[in-house]
Amino acid sequence: LSAHTRRRLIRDAAKRPMITLDELQRSTAEVGDSVHRTTISRILHKSGLYGRVARRKPFHKDIHKKCRLKFATSHLGDTPNMWKKQLNWSFTFTQMS
Repeated sequence: LSAHTRRRLIRDAAKRPMITLDELQRSTAEVGDSVHRTTISRILHKSGLYGRVARRKPFHKDIHKKCRLKFATSHLGDTPNMWKKQLNWSFTFTQMS
């Protein structure tokens, strides 16, 4: 495997986190190098790229943040005993469902 192909694999995997090993294998075959998937995986691992799945964006829009802040400020004075009751009720409710 040439150094050029190695650099190309690393660059493609870093640029597109959702790319699969099969896609990387096909792209190297187009260049002319036939490489097994485990070889590609080993090359990426040596360069520090382990998972090629992008993180999901947290679903916190401004309205969600405002609602969470409103809930937190309204429950500032709650006692730990109240929270135990709430947790026990939620647990019991989910067990009955």
